Amino acid sequence: MIVFWPILNLIGRKISWKEILIMSYAGLRGAIGLSLALYIKWLVIEADHIREADFDRFKIYTILYTVVTILWTVLFQGLTIKYLMQGIKFVK
Repeated sequence: MIVFWPILNLIGRKISWKEILIMSYAGLRGAIGLSLALYIKWLVIEADHIREADFDRFKIYTILYTVVTILWTVLFQGLTIKYLMQGIKFVK
């Protein structure tokens, strides 16, 4: 976001550093999910080299990691964004 900040200011409305911080913090939810999905896709492509018993265990771990990641981002980031916004005086 910091790298593209000047470009965003040139092509659209002016964006403050507070907005960049909030967008980056909130964007972590999507980035974490996307990276997990890409990792899983890569492992599935490599699955032809994995024994079936190991692949079954991999599927269980995949579900576990996905659920834990979703819970972590929803609980931690969802509950702390308010305090971040208040801390930088983005809102009253």
